[in-house]
Amino acid sequence: MTIPEAAVMPLSPADLEKEVLEFLDKTPTLVLSTSAADRVTARMMSVIHVGLAVYFQASAESTKFAQMQQNPHVALCAGNLQLEGLAVLHGHPLAPENAFFASAYRARHSGSFKAYSGLSHNRVIEVQLTRATFWKYDAEGKPLRDFWDISAGKAWREYYPTAE
Repeated sequence: MTIPEAAVMPLSPADLEKEVLEFLDKTPTLVLSTSAADRVTARMMSVIHVGLAVYFQASAESTKFAQMQQNPHVALCAGNLQLEGLAVLHGHPLAPENAFFASAYRARHSGSFKAYSGLSHNRVIEVQLTRATFWKYDAEGKPLRDFWDISAGKAWREYYPTAE
């Protein structure tokens, strides 16, 4: 079904950026979905963020890491927020160039930091966000989605088509 133009309303990208950042501030875990060679996988990840860059650590021997090497397009989600972005693979979590990650990750996820950050095969992954979608309801209970195309700097609201 095509959504009528009247149902699409421009929004402020700055307002949606603020909403995404507030969501990330209070959400310590996100589901990460990766895919390669016609296989899609998903798992819960402990995350930190610096602005709109989301970071986590993963084993270089894991399925998710191999999939991100083959296809850097990933998705993250929690609650009513869906995020899309490009994964950038970095070095070891304790390497000097990743000191910001180690400090922030230790503060937010001390147990995971202690258990996994020192493992020789672990790596830091950065997701550079390109799109965000919030699923919401208006004051009358009508379903809608707020979209933010981060790369294009555009944001808009679309009411979700429902049977009337």
